[in-house]
Amino acid sequence: MQTEDETIADRSDEVLQVLESCASGFSGRSRDLAEVQRNRFVLWINNAGVFALSRHASLDNRLQQAPELTKALLGILRNLHAQTTRGTEQPPNFVDHDGYANEALI
Repeated sequence: MQTEDETIADRSDEVLQVLESCASGFSGRSRDLAEVQRNRFVLWINNAGVFALSRHASLDNRLQQAPELTKALLGILRNLHAQTTRGTEQPPNFVDHDGYANEALI
């Protein structure tokens, strides 16, 4: 549920903090994959202008007239935050049923 003062920037920052925690808290293959996902998210943040220095250029500002899109993005970010938070409890197992590393996750 979206609150009046909930912003895409705030939600994105929360997700980024969890992704950074994963990247620094894991080791080996799990750390490498966490860093890849963190870098992908940072790329999205930068390309979308989530933290744009100019208030008028920020994603939150540009979507003021599109409340449904804002609501959808906030829902995706809330879900991503929940999933990544759950992932900090235990690194995922990247080995498939045949005993091979799942390269599709990269």
